[in-house]
Amino acid sequence: MIIGKGGEKELDVDKKQRELKSHGTFELPMEFYDCNNNVYKDLYMHWHKEMEVIYVIEGKIFLRLNDKYVEGSTGDFMFIAPETVHYLKSGDEPLRFKSLVFDIRILSGSSDDFCQNKIFHPLLLHQMKISDKITQSDENYENIKSIFFSLAGCC
Repeated sequence: MIIGKGGEKELDVDKKQRELKSHGTFELPMEFYDCNNNVYKDLYMHWHKEMEVIYVIEGKIFLRLNDKYVEGSTGDFMFIAPETVHYLKSGDEPLRFKSLVFDIRILSGSSDDFCQNKIFHPLLLHQMKISDKITQSDENYENIKSIFFSLAGCC
């Protein structure tokens, strides 16, 4: 772990900006993190092979996803596709968020499964793009939120 100029924690990355931290275990390749801008005001540019889902509990979050900027606020879900170079920044107000980082292969099923062929495989091959953000006004938001926090409770 590297400590930034302002005392904030930063990530260990290699020369290609790949994050060196393991997320989860071999048996359960996923991990939840409770984060705030007292610890991570700025999370410098990095990437990882896992997918990341962020739920903004309070405040505003500013993400750079490759060459695109996305802003989220309280109640929003932010999605970071595998191998996406990203940077996270908070505003001056308090920011709290919960992050799920997981190996997308955990979603893998049998080769004749509908979801495997129409969702997982295209995601894995970067043939399908995931939305960068889901807000409270989006369809199925409450279902997504419920599932996210049920999963967090199990972990």
